[in-house]
Amino acid sequence: MKPEDVTSADYIFLSHGHFDHSFDIGNIAKRTGAKIFCSEEAKEIFLREEVPEDQIRVISGGEVLEFDAFKVTIIKSKHIKFGLTTILWKFFSWKVLKSIRHLLRLARQYPKGDVFGFYFELKNEPLTFCHFGSGGYFREELEKIRPDLFLAPVAGRRNAPQALAKMTQILKPKMVIGHHWDDFYPPISWRVPIEKFERIIKELLPTIIVKRLEPLKEIEINPLR
Repeated sequence: MKPEDVTSADYIFLSHGHFDHSFDIGNIAKRTGAKIFCSEEAKEIFLREEVPEDQIRVISGGEVLEFDAFKVTIIKSKHIKFGLTTILWKFFSWKVLKSIRHLLRLARQYPKGDVFGFYFELKNEPLTFCHFGSGGYFREELEKIRPDLFLAPVAGRRNAPQALAKMTQILKPKMVIGHHWDDFYPPISWRVPIEKFERIIKELLPTIIVKRLEPLKEIEINPLR
């Protein structure tokens, strides 16, 4: 899927500013007129990319934003930690070392900034769901919510399937969908074994519904209560 495939959008909720999350957001916002909800650091990215300032809303953890069809609670969060084995295995590979200058430039241009999760409550449907862009978290923040559906970011380190399974256990959703396991930006990124995450989840939470998204295919989520 390419950024040009996104032809309409009203709102964009950005978990953090890393390039693999924010790289195409400015273009999508300018093309669709969508309003971006993001950190102060990420706002600077989009101003640099000439997104109109009135399309950018800086958020902070704990806010509750009201919209016509839903409300969203901004969850204070953090980025998953890169384990030592992940760093040695991936970031010191020869292919990555050859592109280290480009990687450092991306890190400067797209700073992480504050990290958020988002808990959505639909007003006209009995469905709640939460989305996180990275597998780091504050346990006390997760324990405040009980989503029907958890969109789990299965990426960031070699043991991401186990780490996100633990996060899912805390949230206790009825359904989980893994995302961010794609090989977005080789050689820096890699494909996480989503099958392993799904297997671990079913062992830990036998009654949970596990679904996998397919590119460019719609999926319908019925009320889970």
